[in-house]
Amino acid sequence: HFSSRPSSDTAVVVSYAGDLVRDWLAQRASGGTAPVDHLALTRYQPDMASDRLRGLPGRASEAAQTMRAFVNALLKTPAVRRLASPPLLREVLDLKRVFPNFGEAVDTLAQATALANLRPMTSPRFAPLLLVGPPGIGKTAFSRAVARTFGVPFHMLQFGHATASFSLGGLDLQYASGGPGWLASTVALSDCADPLVLLDEIDKAEADMHHDPRAA
Repeated sequence: HFSSRPSSDTAVVVSYAGDLVRDWLAQRASGGTAPVDHLALTRYQPDMASDRLRGLPGRASEAAQTMRAFVNALLKTPAVRRLASPPLLREVLDLKRVFPNFGEAVDTLAQATALANLRPMTSPRFAPLLLVGPPGIGKTAFSRAVARTFGVPFHMLQFGHATASFSLGGLDLQYASGGPGWLASTVALSDCADPLVLLDEIDKAEADMHHDPRAA
């Protein structure tokens, strides 16, 4: 209750605080384990994964064994994963001070952060960023700092020595060594539904008529 008419800024702060309290009460009511609906994502359906596991042949090929191990690992993780909560806008803009070469990238992240902080608060979403520049200007360090700022895991895939696109696209189970690719496995087994992934040195990936690491 206010003794006088609240300003618009005060109303926004009170409304935001009310949302936080409601989210906290919802987590308490669910035992504190399930994130709020708009900051969570159902990664897989346990019943469907179990059916897939039972459908694999008993005397499995190498590919089926790989799939069995992957599904068993998946079933040990929660089906509902947290999505990143948006950081404070000033925390994102502070990246400009530490990484002055990345002003345009920071502006893009700041816009996504501002939108995510609107009511109802949502997980930040932005298009993939292409970081171009000579070695040593801090592209990898900047990517790690972004992951820390947004509170998400950081994963990196080196393309300098890649010989095929299987890491990004996975393999068909009809192949002897088929199975989920690195990206599918990494994201599926992460405790966060939207980790940050860096594809490093994609310009150094060598392609020929049979294998193209960037095809995926």
